Amino acid sequence: MTSFGDLVWNGPAVDDSSPYEYSNFRIIGYGGFSILNSKYEKEFIVCPHLGLKTQNSAIHHCDIDYNEQYITPSGTLLVTAYNLTQVDLTSVNGSASGWVLDSQIHEIDIHTSEPIWKWSALDHIPLNASQLPLTDGAQNASVVWDYVHIDSVSAYDGNLLVNARHTWDVYAIHRTDGEIMWTFNGDAGGDWDIVPEESSFRWQYHTRVHDYGSDFVIFSISVNHNYAGANGTSGTAPTVRREFHLSLPPSRDDSPLTLNTLNESSSLWSDSFGSMDYIPDQQNSTTRFLSYGQLPLLREFGVGPGPNVTDLKWETRYGSGNEVAGYRAYKGAWTGTPAQKPELVLTDETAFVS
Repeated sequence: MTSFGDLVWNGPAVDDSSPYEYSNFRIIGYGGFSILNSKYEKEFIVCPHLGLKTQNSAIHHCDIDYNEQYITPSGTLLVTAYNLTQVDLTSVNGSASGWVLDSQIHEIDIHTSEPIWKWSALDHIPLNASQLPLTDGAQNASVVWDYVHIDSVSAYDGNLLVNARHTWDVYAIHRTDGEIMWTFNGDAGGDWDIVPEESSFRWQYHTRVHDYGSDFVIFSISVNHNYAGANGTSGTAPTVRREFHLSLPPSRDDSPLTLNTLNESSSLWSDSFGSMDYIPDQQNSTTRFLSYGQLPLLREFGVGPGPNVTDLKWETRYGSGNEVAGYRAYKGAWTGTPAQKPELVLTDETAFVS
């Protein structure tokens, strides 16, 4: 849509729709995973088969999960996937033959759909890191425990930045050996000092790095404190977007610095989804483009100078109430050249174009 809220184009499927540059094409990706050119024609269809075990033995045409599809600087595709796995859960008061969803990250060759790298949460994240309550001991596949729930993966200094909603953690993962380089926890701080209550986060989505160096990293998260499945209620805390500055290497003597907290409105509550994107403007400063997940609302904020100095520049709604949800939203330049010519119908005073 345009900045005036007018529809420009709609795709045939739901899930992430993101602008990327790939192989000299200006493209968008959606679902699991199609690449369209500026004529909205499919250039590539990425459809890997990852050998996953699924609930109820469901058969999927492709094994890409909707949570993340990220094109790397080297032109490969990072995706999330979930594998139904039987494990011993007695250490967390569960069944000895319990069932979990193993959050996985796969790197895919876009041209061939072949997997070239894999990372498994069960290999690196302990069961007791989860904040998600265990239902009925996860004793059968119908009450499987989604103990980590990775929902965003992106490139970071040659490695990966990963968000785990159900552990309240952000992880930096080594690109070669898969080891966790550092952990930032929204409550206890992880490898840093405890996060101040006013800057804490839980059940977060969409982590992205925006700047980094040898001694720091700056990233943003979408905070959803209102996960009813764990809290027993929703609407307990306003939905916000936070930007953190972390000193490197990590130290328990260093406190996380909150650069910006956007949208303190107590009237906006979302318990899932959402995103924040950086947009350079004409004054060489930066604005933030926010989506609110289960709420059909988009907002653009100006920031600075200085921390926590923000102003609302623009907003629009694309639905009423919470009847429509959007997983993520982005803003950027796009020039479409449809393969078909537009159709024009004229009346005495009105022109209709499609």
